Amino acid sequence: MVVDKVESRVLFISHIFPPDGGPGVQRSAKFVKYLPQMGWDPVVLTTDRAVERVRDASLLAEIPPGTSIVRAHTMEPDDDWRGVVRYLIWGPLTPLSVPDLGNWWFPWAIPAALREIRRRPVAVIYATGSPYSSHVLGAILKARTGLPLVLDFRDEWTIDPLYWVQRRGYWKLFKPVESWMQRWAVRKADRVILVTDSALQAFVRAYGDLDKFVVIRNGFDEPDFEHAAAPDLPENRFHVVYSGSTAELNSRPAGFLQAVREAVDRSASLGNSLQIHFVGEFDRESREWVARLQLETYVDIVGPVSHRKSVGYLTSADVLLLISRLIPTRVAGKAYEYLGAQKPVLALTPPGAEVVRLFDQAGVGYWVDPEDITGIANTLIGLAERWRSGGLHVPSNSAALRQFTRRYLTARLAEVLDTVTK
Repeated sequence: MVVDKVESRVLFISHIFPPDGGPGVQRSAKFVKYLPQMGWDPVVLTTDRAVERVRDASLLAEIPPGTSIVRAHTMEPDDDWRGVVRYLIWGPLTPLSVPDLGNWWFPWAIPAALREIRRRPVAVIYATGSPYSSHVLGAILKARTGLPLVLDFRDEWTIDPLYWVQRRGYWKLFKPVESWMQRWAVRKADRVILVTDSALQAFVRAYGDLDKFVVIRNGFDEPDFEHAAAPDLPENRFHVVYSGSTAELNSRPAGFLQAVREAVDRSASLGNSLQIHFVGEFDRESREWVARLQLETYVDIVGPVSHRKSVGYLTSADVLLLISRLIPTRVAGKAYEYLGAQKPVLALTPPGAEVVRLFDQAGVGYWVDPEDITGIANTLIGLAERWRSGGLHVPSNSAALRQFTRRYLTARLAEVLDTVTK
């Protein structure tokens, strides 16, 4: 199937899209928000119902009126039932969920995409993942239509070491299949977008063809900070805020919590003022650490909230906490919103991490090795002392931050779309 192209229209495949919430949806929602200002008309292809545990319908209000959103049916379970479904299909039926349960969207997503392309021809196909099946879907549509394809890898998929740490046991039998899927999708793509310099280097090592790859980082949206819903926090407390999920091994706060116990035991003034807010999904293991260390007085488990409220916590914090224990090459999406909040950041990450260079560039970071419990405790005590003396602030650096705004990053995406359609 070869179709006529219409300049400036893009089929925008985003499996996770509002009213789904959480960090994974921000990139897509903001691209769709700003693409029309850059001369591109996005036609969004997504699922017909929310499949993520976190909901944030408020993000729909940011989508420009008149944006075409095609919601194709999916048979995949929502987040609460995925573990049960994986158990039921374990064995001969496991290939149905390789690389992920997003495959269960294909029987409806592929015909819906082709119908939409016939009805309103597009100039280019864009697909973002995870779920990684979306990259495969984009490649299938490229093969069927001959249209240019841009793949946006928010994570590196099979060449991310942490991916195989989490894909334990029987799943590792499918490593050759998933690796082939990724290689095939990358080969089909006209451009591949990555979110870090480290990811770019990994893709070039794995696939060559440097000219195919481009880095467009995650970012922050300035209006989010203008309209943030700030919580009512007592002014006489030293507020440390962590935003995001702790479900991944990379972001587990066990070491940080042990350091908190040591710090409050050593410093009575810190113990009298410290309040830590975990905004987002807080895993069971971390809850057990809070109880074991008797930190209930200091730890506020806020849980998932709307993006507007999440940003409100960032703007109300005295210090922001970032944890990246295992993968120094990874830069969490929230790191850029931390930059937008212009608050000091305590980054617990291995030496040489890319995120540390990012924070150093903006002049906001305090870096400590995540295994250095006493070092973390010392830094917490020091930050609290600076807070009490009124010396806890970061320099204003609007010129450096501009490159991380969602509007600027969407302009970069528009340049990529322009390039592949010339």
